[in-house]
Amino acid sequence: IYHCITRDPLLSDGAFRTYILLLSFAWQNNACWPGQETLGQIRGCDVRTVRRHLEELQGIGLLTIERRGDKKTNRYILENVHRAYQEREDKNVRSSDGTK
Repeated sequence: IYHCITRDPLLSDGAFRTYILLLSFAWQNNACWPGQETLGQIRGCDVRTVRRHLEELQGIGLLTIERRGDKKTNRYILENVHRAYQEREDKNVRSSDGTK
């Protein structure tokens, strides 16, 4: 686990735990496709909570979600952590006049 993730004050504990769980499914590459119900059962939370955490990870840039079609689980792509945090920093950099 990268320090930037463990020390991110904007990342909720639930999203962090969901990220770790996705990592356990994607141990051979950067993608996995567990069902949201499965993630919820393992995490001990409901599907709505899992979806909220997945959306949070997607919003931060740590996760890309690909819809695979009707009755199929989504494909979750774990993005390059350093690139995601660098892009987030770049978006938050302001010019000398205070604008972004």
